[in-house]
Amino acid sequence: EGRRMVVGRDICLSGEIKSCDSLAVEGRVEADLKDCNTLEVLPSGVVKGNATVQRCEIAGLFQGDLTAEQYLLVRAGGRIQGNVSYKEIEVERGGHVTGQMLDMSVEEAETAGADADPIEPLSSAAVFEKELEEERARLKALQASA
Repeated sequence: EGRRMVVGRDICLSGEIKSCDSLAVEGRVEADLKDCNTLEVLPSGVVKGNATVQRCEIAGLFQGDLTAEQYLLVRAGGRIQGNVSYKEIEVERGGHVTGQMLDMSVEEAETAGADADPIEPLSSAAVFEKELEEERARLKALQASA
């Protein structure tokens, strides 16, 4: 199973957790998680701290700063309190998120757009003028061929 850690019921763990492929929490964890692929907080689980993970599923309680670099699922009964950054999110009916949320996919699109050449939006009058000009050119071409 690789580097998988399970914090069972009635277990309390505190500190820093690094380089964990998968962390499942049924008990209580007060820690910072770094370089972790998957975090699963089960219904009885409580996590307090900061976490940066690829994928995350919350069915219990998470308090702190959470970054899900790929996907975040908040199950019915799951609660997040704190700052949340995610690329994709799904919240089941009955799931709760309290705090500031940041959609990283929108931020990435805006950053990519800032690097591109700016395109000046056309007003509706300018669009009409452009279409009219194209129509005149088509008419001229038809008259010339007749």
